[in-house]
Amino acid sequence: MRSNLTLLLALAASFVLLIWPRLFAQRAQHIHSERLKELENGAPERFFEERRSLNAYPPIRSTSLLRLGGGLVFLAVIASYLLRD
Repeated sequence: MRSNLTLLLALAASFVLLIWPRLFAQRAQHIHSERLKELENGAPERFFEERRSLNAYPPIRSTSLLRLGGGLVFLAVIASYLLRD
């Protein structure tokens, strides 16, 4: 029962990512920019070199890459459901 619920939740999340990738891209960009503003205003870093990592690795802005990732996860969940014992 628990594995069915996990598969269902993963399927739903990947489906949403596949259909509405812009929601994820906008949210990631918002979180990223807010955290950079906090660090610029003197907030302590949560982990070693957080500011450097935020500057070096901005969130993905391409919705096509997010859509591709959602599609791949969607297919992986379907395959794991079909191939389970």
